[in-house]
Amino acid sequence: IAQMMLDAATKRQLSFEQIIQMTRTFLLQPSIPEENARFISHTLLQKVLHPEMTLEQARLLVDTLSYAVRKGALEDWERATDRFLAILRNDSVSFEERVPGLYILYQFPIKSERRLQAAQYLLDSAQKPDISVEEIAEIGEGLSWNDHDEADERQRIMALLIETLQRPELSVEQTLRLLESLYSNSPDGSNEQHQVTQQLLQRTRQTNLSFEEKMRTAEALHKCSPLNSQENQQAIDMLLALAQTPDLKVEETAAIFHLLYAYNLTAISAGQQALSTLARLLQQPELGSEQQIEIAQNLYEASMSRSENRKQAVQVLWKQAQDNTLSPELRLEAATTPLMVRDTNYTDRIQAIRIILTLKQGEDARAHVEYSWQPMLVNGNRVESNDIPAMIELLQQELLPVVVRDEMYRILRQMVPHFGDILTSG
Repeated sequence: IAQMMLDAATKRQLSFEQIIQMTRTFLLQPSIPEENARFISHTLLQKVLHPEMTLEQARLLVDTLSYAVRKGALEDWERATDRFLAILRNDSVSFEERVPGLYILYQFPIKSERRLQAAQYLLDSAQKPDISVEEIAEIGEGLSWNDHDEADERQRIMALLIETLQRPELSVEQTLRLLESLYSNSPDGSNEQHQVTQQLLQRTRQTNLSFEEKMRTAEALHKCSPLNSQENQQAIDMLLALAQTPDLKVEETAAIFHLLYAYNLTAISAGQQALSTLARLLQQPELGSEQQIEIAQNLYEASMSRSENRKQAVQVLWKQAQDNTLSPELRLEAATTPLMVRDTNYTDRIQAIRIILTLKQGEDARAHVEYSWQPMLVNGNRVESNDIPAMIELLQQELLPVVVRDEMYRILRQMVPHFGDILTSG
């Protein structure tokens, strides 16, 4: 099978990207025999590795071959990595291109000399005289993602971050990024982590911070304090208090509730109470359509399924989605919201698809729904009996992606006895 796959790729003169995608599909199969994985890996390397390879092609090759490493193809991965490193070291490669590429290697889950080379090269690049604070923070963030314990690399990045924090005239955002990076690079429970937490705690007490600076400082404290600690709870309390600040601007409201939702704080009682700010803001008559959609999306996303706040939000979304005076793009954005929220209900998803099918047709509609559709959470999202006729109607819509129709079919078979026979006879 492996030989047939590679022969087909050659005969059809597939592009580099198509060959990579085909290979990745085979290597991702959990049952693939080790000898097949090694054969595919080695043959792929022979076919596509060449001196004129671009940075993006080398990245794709390294990423694809990483799936075969645990099946004995480490040598092939290392050969591809050597080429990738050579390209990354070229002076024509910008910092913005180089750092993400080195991250890929440093995050490699198996110990390898090439992975350590990537970490060392990242640290070496921080020694250039014109390096910015943002670039140092980015290097620190990249190195902190790895869970291996190389003491030398850890100590070097910690020393660099501590030194950079001593620079005069750092902005609030620069300081917070450096502190977050220092915390994540420091050993758990270390004195360095404790000092970062205390510095952030002190910063939350400053009275001259803007709303955005208060929000970012509270977010940093939440990230850089042990779960269930007093400092962590203070960060949560501060974020919830900010969400209920009177006279928030629309942008500030959207930002703080994005943050609350990201940290799952809208699920707690105090978080649900804070949503009243969003609900009140949504009722202001001077809001433009784009602002209404943005706030309604935030309220929909953060509210509990079938709650009054969720109902209020979806009513606004449907109104905007069916407003013929708005652009099709804006209407589509409003209508698509329930497809992207996993704890939604089928009533909302059915209505969303109906509206989308009035805005897009054929393959465009299928592709849009398939791209936007997120699998629904099972708990708390039971289909109501009055959803069944609409679900059957949608199930027979050939424009819908197979994944969507399959999900509805499974639900209906559970709810309606002999549903499969009914659908066939109908």
